[in-house]
Amino acid sequence: MNRNIILQLNEVNIDYYKKYAEKYDFKNIKKTLQWNFLETDSEKDLINLEPWIQWTSFYSSKNFQEHGIFHLGDNLNKHSSQFFDNLIKNGKTIGCVCPMNGGNSPKGASFYISDPWSNFSQKGSIFEKKIGKVLSKLVNDNNKAFFNANDLFILLLAILFKGYLIKNFLSYFLIAIQSFSKPWYKAIFLDFFLANFHLKLHQKYKTDLSSVFLNCGAHIQHHYFLNSEFVPEQNKKNPSWYIGSHFDPIKDILKVYDKILGKYLALKDSNIFIITALSQKPCSKPVYYWRLNNHADFLKLVDIPFLKVKPRMSRDFLITFSSRSDLKNAHKKLLTISDQYNECLFGLLDINEEEMSIFVTLTYSNSIDSKFTSIGEGKINLKDNFNFVAMKNGEHNSKGFCISNADLKSDAVNVNIWNLSNLISEKVIS
Repeated sequence: MNRNIILQLNEVNIDYYKKYAEKYDFKNIKKTLQWNFLETDSEKDLINLEPWIQWTSFYSSKNFQEHGIFHLGDNLNKHSSQFFDNLIKNGKTIGCVCPMNGGNSPKGASFYISDPWSNFSQKGSIFEKKIGKVLSKLVNDNNKAFFNANDLFILLLAILFKGYLIKNFLSYFLIAIQSFSKPWYKAIFLDFFLANFHLKLHQKYKTDLSSVFLNCGAHIQHHYFLNSEFVPEQNKKNPSWYIGSHFDPIKDILKVYDKILGKYLALKDSNIFIITALSQKPCSKPVYYWRLNNHADFLKLVDIPFLKVKPRMSRDFLITFSSRSDLKNAHKKLLTISDQYNECLFGLLDINEEEMSIFVTLTYSNSIDSKFTSIGEGKINLKDNFNFVAMKNGEHNSKGFCISNADLKSDAVNVNIWNLSNLISEKVIS
């Protein structure tokens, strides 16, 4: 009996995937390029071209207009049908590791480790769920220089017991060592661990279908795409203080993905589906990304009363309020907060009056040396409150791909991402 695995290589650009595999002889990537290929398409409107929307479309088999999930975490209160549930109803066992915006654990899941950016329910042993919580903290603190000691201890235990330490000791060691001088290796380390963690769970629970979400490719493209040796010459490169021109993080992650793919290719009687949902293309020039150092402290500094504030991915955070008047006053104030040159700090504000919340994006994209914002008669130095995350190097593209050693029985060479899960379901159930 065939088992089925979905590898979610979020936003990986297929053209670069091919170019690096060919030049550097990434043999496992090259093998997958011989498999059945489907091009996927997603939303046309740029505002809806976000991975947490497109992956929700994949899980729910609905487009954005049908499922209405716009933010990370929205699935906590909105229950959209997922193809995982349909598989369970058809007597199949499923398990997931960090499915982006995948919602709460489906009833009957063998294991379900929530994505790092959402507070969804989880399924698994106590230790496995603890690993999920630690991963969430590590991912959301990825702009900080060091891991928390307690979290690092849990991660080390996880690697020892759930990450095939003995088989992969040298790889873990080399990736960890390089992370001290090459910060993108922190994300590579986490993806390498997640793949091994998933393999361990897949084999422990013997699920009919399981999935793992790997985000490092997307993260590196977003922040280092312009360092790729294959980026067109007309695109402006990253400044040398940010990353040396001799570094190529795209090559680094694809080298590790090639190693990860080798582990999955070694599994017998397995249908493998490699899916990206969407992709990225290089920006014409780098753009600054900032994140608040402490969201609660900043809101207090600017005198905005709030009930709770929860950081989301990168520049985003969600504020909830105890009264409608506090919500409206906060919205008005956030719209007016700017630097001394009247450049707005928070350019995207999405009000949800029913939940009395505002989803906020810190859109400020300039340098912050000696920049400040004026609140009343006082001044708040941006440098004291902002953390530099990275340069934006990649922008979203609606095209993605699915590569599989299974025949998906599609008459078309490309499908919408919300129809792809139906094709996979038919293969798993048959």
